[in-house]
Amino acid sequence: MSLNMTTFEAALKVHYTDARIKNLVYKNNPLLAMLPKMESFGGKNLPIPIQFGVPQSRSATFTDALNQKSGTAALVSGTAPGSSSKFDDFVLTRVKDYCIASIDNETMEASIGNPNAFMEAASNEINSALLACTRSLAGAIYRDGSGNLGQVSAIAVGVPVVGQNTVTLVNADDIVNFEVGQTVIGGLAGAAPLVGPDLIIAVDRTAGSFVVDPNGATPMLGASTTFVYAQGDYNLKVSGLGAWIPDAAPAATPFFSVDRSVDTTRLGGVRLDASVGPMGARECLHKAAALLAREGGRPTHCFISYTDYSTLLQEMAGDVSYAEIEAYERGDISFASARLHTPTGTINVIPDLNCPQGNVYLLQMDTWKLYSLGGSPKILQSDGMRFLREATSDGVEVRCGYYAQLGCNAPGWNAVITNFQ
Repeated sequence: MSLNMTTFEAALKVHYTDARIKNLVYKNNPLLAMLPKMESFGGKNLPIPIQFGVPQSRSATFTDALNQKSGTAALVSGTAPGSSSKFDDFVLTRVKDYCIASIDNETMEASIGNPNAFMEAASNEINSALLACTRSLAGAIYRDGSGNLGQVSAIAVGVPVVGQNTVTLVNADDIVNFEVGQTVIGGLAGAAPLVGPDLIIAVDRTAGSFVVDPNGATPMLGASTTFVYAQGDYNLKVSGLGAWIPDAAPAATPFFSVDRSVDTTRLGGVRLDASVGPMGARECLHKAAALLAREGGRPTHCFISYTDYSTLLQEMAGDVSYAEIEAYERGDISFASARLHTPTGTINVIPDLNCPQGNVYLLQMDTWKLYSLGGSPKILQSDGMRFLREATSDGVEVRCGYYAQLGCNAPGWNAVITNFQ
């Protein structure tokens, strides 16, 4: 009997358990692995209520307290003081992300006599699709939702050959977000992408650069490019730490329906610029922790790039202890951390390849949650079929993806350190 879709589907169901997928997803992505998760984010949206003020009908004089409560104590401007507690709610909506694995039928049939090779070939392509979604999500939870993968430092036109351009990034560490075969577009800071798409044909991970070739036409990534995005991603990614705790104080532009300009710290996090001083690596972390303590926060984890982590360890020299920190609800997955004693207690400093170099995040982890519709990522099979016949070719496809959003119920208890070095 020849291999058919029914028999192959049965084998795939046994092989891809939920635990196996999570092992693939969490293994090298500390923040993604450690975030608390709620995988039943159904419905239209998900409100996260937040209180950012208490009643101000208080005074050592009873009459003044009463007047402020009733709103009869007009101020110089003629407006009445606010007396009630201040509330708002972040109304989360999901974003989508996909990767499709395509497997040729001839390849499968040629492997019928060798089940191990057959399963290995199929597993590798499906694993790779899951990994592509994982890399996308793990990077996005550090960024601002725009889809920005890296800032451009320089573009060498006609290099290495005419018809190709070499793009060099400001932060070489951002090269982890780029792959050969990836289609990218470019744009100015704060503006919609203007140019592209271009195909990445080579990556120099040491130099932090990549080569684009539009397959015959003139490459579009040029002088007008300051940021690079994957095609189809612009402003459609998870709103990560860069959105919840932006480098600059948030403006009045609504963020999940909240005007954060009324209290930029409680609604938009604590910011510390390490270049002002300047300050040493350890001093930055201590000062940020002290600022969070002032706001009532108790940071438990610090996420940092490997480059910045190396800087911190060199400064701390022998004055450092280490610990293994487990992933959320997964005792079989853990990550090495350096333990730093701060004004708020001991913080676990964990390097993450997805963290942008120069930005360090001090987080109180119980204020964060990754909300999703099922696992993130997962094999999409709402119809019960993991394998689908391709309509225009002799093959099958497996669709992977996720529907998710990052949420925080106390942004003011979390901090970003910028210009860390």
